[in-house]
Amino acid sequence: MPLGVDSKTIEDHASAELTRWTAVLADPQQEQAFRKSTFGVERITMRVAALVVFVVDIFALIAGKLIAGHPTTTSEIVVQSASLTAVMLLYWALGRQQLRHWRIWAIASGLILSLVIAVLIAFGHDMAYRGGMLIPSGILVAYLVVRLDLATLIWLSTAYSVMTFVAWLSILETVKVVEVSFLFALMLVGHALGYFESRRLQRERRMVFVQKMALTQHATIDDLTGLSNRRYFNDVVDAQLSALHTQREAAVMLVDLDRFKEINDTLGHHTGDILLQQIACRMRRALPGAFALARFGGDEFAALFVGPPGHDWATTEIRRFLSSLDEPFELEGLALYIHASIGLAICRSGEDRQTLLRQSDIAMYRAKLRGGGVEVYSLKEISHTREHVELASDLNTALENDEIRLYYQPKTDIATGETHGTEALIRWQHPVHGLLSPARFLPIAERHGLMRKLTLRVFELALQQAQGWHSAGRHLRIAVNLAQESLLDENFPDEVLGLLARTKVPAEMLLLEITENTILVDPDRMLRVITRLGKAGFKFALDDYGTGYSSLSYLSVLPLEELKIDRSFVSDFVTVASKAVIVRSTIQMARELGFHVVAEGVEDLATWQELSRFGCDTAQGYYLLRPVPAEELEDWIDCRASVRPQCSVGSALQWQQCS
Repeated sequence: MPLGVDSKTIEDHASAELTRWTAVLADPQQEQAFRKSTFGVERITMRVAALVVFVVDIFALIAGKLIAGHPTTTSEIVVQSASLTAVMLLYWALGRQQLRHWRIWAIASGLILSLVIAVLIAFGHDMAYRGGMLIPSGILVAYLVVRLDLATLIWLSTAYSVMTFVAWLSILETVKVVEVSFLFALMLVGHALGYFESRRLQRERRMVFVQKMALTQHATIDDLTGLSNRRYFNDVVDAQLSALHTQREAAVMLVDLDRFKEINDTLGHHTGDILLQQIACRMRRALPGAFALARFGGDEFAALFVGPPGHDWATTEIRRFLSSLDEPFELEGLALYIHASIGLAICRSGEDRQTLLRQSDIAMYRAKLRGGGVEVYSLKEISHTREHVELASDLNTALENDEIRLYYQPKTDIATGETHGTEALIRWQHPVHGLLSPARFLPIAERHGLMRKLTLRVFELALQQAQGWHSAGRHLRIAVNLAQESLLDENFPDEVLGLLARTKVPAEMLLLEITENTILVDPDRMLRVITRLGKAGFKFALDDYGTGYSSLSYLSVLPLEELKIDRSFVSDFVTVASKAVIVRSTIQMARELGFHVVAEGVEDLATWQELSRFGCDTAQGYYLLRPVPAEELEDWIDCRASVRPQCSVGSALQWQQCS
């Protein structure tokens, strides 16, 4: 199950070590891989060695019979036939052996061959020269032809030398010291030449193998994470799709980390790389059933699953991976919470690899637009994806063509009914699709790195509107939402101060809203940016309070003026007792800390009245007014001022007459 190779393995391959005397790879895994790659050649050379032995012996016999005129005896014929049979059986048996039994068979075959040659020599009457030919040539053949490891060759060659030399001595009528010494010297020379030449060949073969393996792995795995790369993943998917049958299905998963660019830009690429490595580790642990895991580049990962029909098994695997991200990642002394958007495509109708990757990519973008999690591809996604591509292409142009609009929702004092503030909410007046809400294009802006430009454009429009209201005598403070990218950009305060200088609007006319989760990314950097903006006169509000993971300690550290209770608590706290407790306690805590309290999502009179009873300062929601252009907000404020004497503060009549 190829799940990739880690970076350490690559480094080991690039700097492989060989043992000094036996010339094998010091890493057992590398040596095993080398032996596996040369198994076919080893098997062939062992069989060739068997044939070479027989050919040399036939040559010796021919020389003895035809040239020297030696008579042929019955024993020689029997021995020659038995030897030929043994060699052919070995040839056949060696061709059938598998790698796991190869070493045993190689040693056994080498010993049998040595014994066969010794017997041939022993029964070669009046043919002492026969041993003189077979013994040294057999030693050289063993070292230079057979492809076994050097230690095994030394052992077999020594056994061969002993057997054949003893057999040769047994046929000598008289032992002549010079003749014996000469053959013994030939044996030693054969061993020396064979050993050093075989050692050189063994080293060269292994180093070439190691270099090829390193190049192959660099070409098929991701250096940073050790997972497969796109090329290898594509090959595996193609192979698995071609082998699918009716009882099996393949599923391709694409993963995109949410807000990874912010982490990379604010904490640095080194920290981003460490995070990607930790993601890869969690992916390996959480997805043991994946047939292949890969990193495509950046913060995009992929996985291939093969299983029974139905995608429940695949979504179960994926949700286990998502659960593994719940634990924070420890980076640079920070505990970061990372979320991911995952798309899944199932091969059901013979889809090819490119189709599955495109479908999973569509599903992944759909998941991102919905705030993360898992999405399974379906045909209805096609039209949505086409629109997504169009919007991504148009958004950058929209920033230059003045297509960005600000709508405003009033923030009204619950005690007096007066409106002294408003929140600026972004809209896109698309030339084809009409007015688009933030949910339609903000995820696209985040994906394509446009949030910084978008935030600055919102700032510019808000300052222009504040300038107009200020000139008209309207004292409305505009709340602007800060994107996380901007708040963590240490150059952002300089750009904002430049806008202030051009519009000559007091900083106090804007309220900057930040969310709880922003604090988690890089508290130190965030505080530096907020402090600079605070010194310039800006005030801050903590938006969507209660939905994030921030510690209460941040409430005393951040220069906050306002705390906004999220609509998920406010909208139905009148009927849900547990939420009422949260809202009431939050209001009490905020007031004791000296914060101005705003309740978002006020939808009806009952909610307004209950918030008044709890002591909340300000309300915001559709009960008052939906987000509208600046002109409509001005008309609404003027209308309310004219009907206020006729109605009690916060009454339904007052809002209905002006809506």
